[in-house]
Amino acid sequence: MVKAEAAGTVLLFPLLAILGISITVLAVNRQHLADVEVWCWSYYPYYSCATFYGGCLVSDNINDYGPCQYAYAVGAISLFSSLINLCFSCVDLAGVASIVGGIFHLIWWCVAAAYFTSEWQDAHALPEDYWRHVLMGVSWAAFCMGVLQLVMAGGLCVMGRRKKGSDYEDKGEANRQAPISS
Repeated sequence: MVKAEAAGTVLLFPLLAILGISITVLAVNRQHLADVEVWCWSYYPYYSCATFYGGCLVSDNINDYGPCQYAYAVGAISLFSSLINLCFSCVDLAGVASIVGGIFHLIWWCVAAAYFTSEWQDAHALPEDYWRHVLMGVSWAAFCMGVLQLVMAGGLCVMGRRKKGSDYEDKGEANRQAPISS
């Protein structure tokens, strides 16, 4: 039998993982990819680059701040939705709230991961490629946690329904008639 405390605890794992990944996306974007300028110069036979803060290295266009703003939005909105979902994990409707949150996280992180993957593939020539790869990898991990959250919440709802039973079974026994004998 599934107890309410156990149901809330089981649902915490994917939510805490998504919460940590959201913080990671915000930190990586702020520390390594946002507001970065790269200056390169060459003097025969050497080529050198220096990194200064001032541009955005999420995409292949350093002067386009849209990808960095998108990374901030992905991390912040997911952080907020995870915290809201954690609050709902303590009530009786934890399974239903987690299903709704799981669907949101699944779609949200799938779109973000696909975007970060395409940006990572297009910007291999720029510095900080490792951090773009981290952004892509943790986004796919968050997508998997959204799938896990959805599957676990669905399983908990099914187990909770089995525990309570259904009125249909009770009514079936009460309305059964004795066979007519001739």
